[in-house]
Order: sequence, then C-alpha cells, then structure tokens
Amino acid sequence: MWSIFRYSTTFLLLLNVVLFTKASIEITPLILNFKGVIANDSMVVAYADFGSLLISTDNEQSWRQKRVFTGGEIITVIQQKSTLIACNDRGGIASSNDKGENWNIQKQLDDSILAFIPFNEGYLVRCKNSVLTLDSTFSVIQTFALESPEIRKIPLAYSSFQPNYRKSITGYNDHCIIEIDSAKLIILDAQLRIIDTMNLKDHQVSGKYLTGYVLATDSQYMYMKYCYADGNRNMYSIYRINNKFDIEKVLDSLSIFDYYQVNDGKIIVMKSRDSKYIDSTTLSGNAISTYFNGFTIANGKEYIFGDRKILQTMDQKTNELKVISEYSNITLNKFPDYLSNNTFLFHSFGPHFYKTTDNGITFLPTIDKTDAKFQPNFHKYTINRTYYDALKNTLYLFGDPYVTNYGFMWKSTDQGRTFDSIAMDASFRQSVLYFRNAFTQGGIQKRDDEFIMSEGFNTGKNKDIWSSLVTIKENGKLVQRIMDSTMIFTNVYSPRVNSYLVHACGVFDSLSTILYTNDAGKTWQTIHQYSINETIGDIVDVSMNGRNFWILTHYDYSKPDYRKGMYLDVVDKETMQFTRIAQWGSETDKEYGMYGVHITSYKDTTYIAFQDTVFVTQNLYDKKRWDYHVLPEDGRMIKPKRFGDVFFCNYTDNTTPYGIGLSWVKLTDPIISHVEEETSSANGYLYTIPMKILKSRCMM
Repeated sequence: MWSIFRYSTTFLLLLNVVLFTKASIEITPLILNFKGVIANDSMVVAYADFGSLLISTDNEQSWRQKRVFTGGEIITVIQQKSTLIACNDRGGIASSNDKGENWNIQKQLDDSILAFIPFNEGYLVRCKNSVLTLDSTFSVIQTFALESPEIRKIPLAYSSFQPNYRKSITGYNDHCIIEIDSAKLIILDAQLRIIDTMNLKDHQVSGKYLTGYVLATDSQYMYMKYCYADGNRNMYSIYRINNKFDIEKVLDSLSIFDYYQVNDGKIIVMKSRDSKYIDSTTLSGNAISTYFNGFTIANGKEYIFGDRKILQTMDQKTNELKVISEYSNITLNKFPDYLSNNTFLFHSFGPHFYKTTDNGITFLPTIDKTDAKFQPNFHKYTINRTYYDALKNTLYLFGDPYVTNYGFMWKSTDQGRTFDSIAMDASFRQSVLYFRNAFTQGGIQKRDDEFIMSEGFNTGKNKDIWSSLVTIKENGKLVQRIMDSTMIFTNVYSPRVNSYLVHACGVFDSLSTILYTNDAGKTWQTIHQYSINETIGDIVDVSMNGRNFWILTHYDYSKPDYRKGMYLDVVDKETMQFTRIAQWGSETDKEYGMYGVHITSYKDTTYIAFQDTVFVTQNLYDKKRWDYHVLPEDGRMIKPKRFGDVFFCNYTDNTTPYGIGLSWVKLTDPIISHVEEETSSANGYLYTIPMKILKSRCMM
C-alpha cells in the first residue's frame, strides 16, 4: 500500500493490494430533510433525501432509519398490500416485503424521476424527459415525450416554493393529468394520448402565475393550488375541476407558505406560520416554521414533516401536538457528548441542545421553558466552551452576555433540561482573535474540581491584545489567571498546579510555538517552534496506554502551491517530547487541501484519516505497524470522532460529491494489517505512497 516503488514487480504487487482491500462501510446520515409521510394503521414511513427514510411499525413508539438508496431524494413511498415501494429522483425503484427492514432495487430508469403514483394496475411516472406508465413489475408500457426543465426564474420571496414536480401528476377519471407549466395542464388517456390541454389563465383573472405543481383528487374533483399576482396584490387560492373540466375557486386568502390536503372531501390547510405547530415548552429554533415541507392526513392525525429531521403529529380532534423529532439549529463544528447507551447530547448554534436516545434516529430539544429555573434571556448569552463530566453526569457551559465582560458558568445535572447559572468573579470575554496560527481554540481540561482553559480579549484602552490561561473552580471562583500580551494561547494542558504545556501564536510574528512552564508563566521553555511558513490546523487530545498526547497538523504555505506540505506531529504531554511522525508532500489532495487529514481516538486506539485511507494504530511512533482501511468510492471522513464502533463525521464520496452532512460511519470489513515497507528517506522523513497509486500522491 505505502511503499515507494519502481516500475517493476513491486507495482504489480501493490496494485493487487489496491484491488482487494477496499473497505465496505455503513453510512447513516444523521440530519435528514423529510419530503413526505405515508401512514397506515400502525405503520408510518417518513421519507427523505440521502436515499433514506424513517419507519415505525408500533404506532410511533420506536423508529428505524434505513438507507434505501446510496443517494438522491426519495420522491415517494407507496404501500401495496404487504409491499412497500420507494423511488428516488435518480431513477431508482426499490421494494420491501418485510415492513421496510430490507430493500431490493427493482428497476433503474435511464431518467430522473420527478413524480410517481399508482395508476390503474401499475404506475404513472413523470421523468425529466418523458411520462411513463409501468406495469406491476415496473416494466415500461407506454412513453410520452415531455421535457420538464427545472424552473429557476422565481422571485426570491418564493424561492422556498421552487417547483419540484413531486405532486405534479395525478390520475382522475382514468385520465392522466400533468401540470406541464405553472397553471397549465395536459390531459392524457390511459395510453398516454393527448385529450386536451388547459390553462388556468384562460378561465380566471389574468396575472403572473408564480408557482403551482400541487395536484390532489377525491372521488369528485381534482384540486390545484396557485399563487399568482393580478397586478395589485398576490393571490393564494385553491381551485377544483369536475369531470366536465369546469373550474371554480373553492378556497382563498391563503399564504404561499401554507399547505393543503384533501381528506374525505374536505380541504384541510396547514398554516406553517401558525404557532400551534411549535412546541412552546422547549427552547428551539425561532425559525422552525421555515423548515416545514408539508403534512399528511392519516390515522386521525396531521403528520407534519420538514427539513432538519422535523417530524411531528397533531391530533385532529384535540389539536394535541407531539414532536417526534426536531433538530432545527444544526451546528457542524461541535462533536456530540456521549451520555449513555444510544444517548447523545448534540450542541447547536447558540445555547440550544438536542438529545437523541436512539443513536440519532430522532432528536428533541432539551431545554424546558416551563421549569422555574428557566432564564428567559438564556438565548442572549454567548456560549464559548462546553464540558460534559461523564462521571457526574453534569454538563457545564462557559460564556458571557453580549453587553458585559463578566463570565457565566451554567451547570445542568439533568442532561440539558434545566441549568443553574453561576456568575464567575472575573472578566471572561472570549473574543475571537484572527491570527493566522491562532484561529483554532482548544477545549477545556478538568482537573479534580477545577477547569483549565485558554481565552483571549482586547483590553479596549490601548487595544492591547491579551491572552490568558484561566483556572476556575466548579463554583465559578477564579483560581489563577496567567496573562500575556506577546502571544495568544490556543491550547493548554496542565498536569499540576503552576505547570502548563501550551500551544501559542506570537502576536508580532505569528509563529506557532509549543511552550512549557512550571512556574506559572514567569519563564517559558520552548519545546518546538514552527517555521513562519507553517500554519496550525488541528490539535487533538489523544490518550493511549495510560499516556496523554497532542497530535498536531501543520501546513506549509511558503510556495505558490499552498499545499506544499502537511505535517503530522506528536507531543507527549508527560515528557514534553516533540516528534514529527509524518509528512505529506506537495501533491496532496487538491479538492480537500488542508482538510485532508484528521485525527480521533477511542480508548487506546488512534485513527488518522488521510484522504481515502483511515490508519489505525496503538503506537503513534511505529508507522510500519500501522493498520488501515481504504474507503470505497474515494471516500472522505472529514472531522471524525470515534464513538464505540462508529465514527461521527462529515462524509463524502464519489456517489455523494457534495457530502451527506453529519453521519455515523461504520467500517464493516476486517481491518487490513500493515504491509512491510520498502523505505526511502528524504530530509529525515519516511516517504511512502498510499493505496490510490498515482492519484492520492501521499508522502509520509
């Protein structure tokens, strides 16, 4: 896998390694954007993007998440007796005969699917370039050429209602009715022959029709919703057509953000801006209503779904709202905290927290606004650091209000439901300091009953820049503050009182430096000073075999090609020894650049993700004994963190080139043992070439 090779038999041997060591993985996207819901008795299916869906078969008491397709948006799910049928916008059709536990791909069309409904004994399908009828085995019966270009020219105010065609076809009186343009219909017979066309503008007031593509039917009528402008005002109305194709308006004064369903001959409207759809007892995103995508009527309930894993129900008789899942304030740059079996606490922008008790299948906001300890102005505070003490099951937050410099500590002993506030007796404003080697800020160390962290701010008087090492008791009392105006502390480790190992950035020269003091900052010993050309990437805390380390990534930007070098370094926190263990050279991955290497650890094992390879080791210093996985489809795990047998990360590969967001990634193939290396040395470093010969261009 890794050897420098000459064009000889070594190349052939390595090529064989490439062919037989691709790892299989299980990818579970955490944040889904729901596109629809079907419900029938005890079974409920909420389908979404990333080829995924949620299923409950016990009246919504528990949920399973399945990835039916490798990607794409699931357009719809249909239940035909004991069979579930799903299709995605990439032309895939799959079925399940065991209540969604296992899925099999039944058909792959050569065109993208825009809409899919049962029709006669088969199915009616709208593709981008045609309309199809399929039989019960998904074989094509008839084809009607119809180009459905993506409509883009819609005013910004209506951008959230960009037509997506999912409800743009329907079957009515053995006719196929297709909306071909906003307010324009084409009517076909069962053999897809044209019978008639219809334009709403010919029957109603003239105006600029902005959107539509929402068709529904009952036993007597076909319904349409249109949002249009008549020159004086915007009109939002629902029309219906009878079997003689007469048109009449049946509902007016809607909003463009409202959704409608036809149920038992009645038109039911969901007003997405209505506060009754928001759970007011929890602290959640203020703009949750902007993420609603619609609702479905079934089982005496409104099933409400939306982006950011929003899924909830409202009883039609009592208006009782039950939130099944909601994660409206997503953050991508914080790891979750592991609480207990299957339970994690997820952080979000600002002081919001979401908890999952089923490994991320569903999320719920944690903060209880009805509790007596709830602080109405909690959302006005800036939370800069968080720490979860697993032994005490206590969550700590550190930050400050917008208007003062006095810091606050919040403590929760019920996993984020309620917080006690503790005023700290010293200023604590943690301004962001945009220095080249100080853009990363380390976390918090807890030693006995004390928290140790770095923080920085401007004094404001002479605009002097100060950086501090702060030690604070659990009760908010300041133990010690070490201040410096010549360097900015980013990471700190304190093995004992007055002893500090730090990574710092020089204020005047931007040099990245590792320093140590055993006299509370009166004197500093330089452990390693980086070149002015080298910029800090990440500093990761790692514990292995009873020892504590920092693993650091640095990047050399000295040449016009700013990817000249990426360096992987280790600092033993106990011995203060610095070692450069790896170097990747000038031809590193151009797409991901400095984000091409990430580190995480679990128990006594460290995982180093570099491009498509995940190295696994219990000895950082012996690279010859490192094991590895190679991710399929040129995969990348960006910012991974290991929890048990899965990685939490942002994942992307060739099948999902823009990534699928936050995911659990499980490597299912056995680990590949190390390969004996043919070594070559240059500048004191070991150079190697990875699995993706001639493409990844790795140096180590």
